[in-house]
Amino acid sequence: SSGINAEYGVKECEEEKCADNSSHLRQATCGLEAAVAAISRYGKAKEGDCTMLDVLCPVLRVMQFNAAGNTSSLTAMCSQSADTGVLKTKKLAARAGRASYIGTVKTSESADPGAVAAATWIKSVCRVLYQEQLNK
Repeated sequence: SSGINAEYGVKECEEEKCADNSSHLRQATCGLEAAVAAISRYGKAKEGDCTMLDVLCPVLRVMQFNAAGNTSSLTAMCSQSADTGVLKTKKLAARAGRASYIGTVKTSESADPGAVAAATWIKSVCRVLYQEQLNK
């Protein structure tokens, strides 16, 4: 679990660079940009390697493309994108991340644990941003 903790620690350190007075949505996008860059750099992984990046990269593209759009529809699109990313990992061979070290045989029944974890916290952030929009 030290690899997982290191990746989350890197993500949190990079996200601190985005803490300013901009909107929470802009901060979340900036934080995700920094997280993807750091995890790619330090983990030597890319989208398609069967890692959390298979969730984070598509969600980031949705956030960047729809940044000026309606927050409630954006959060729904991000949640859907996260779920789709998890499903994609069921078909990918692990080329980076923890799953690549343990040499598990890929079956259509198992998603990458890092992707599942990333989708879980992405969807949690989406719920908070959506709720924030409702309370305005």
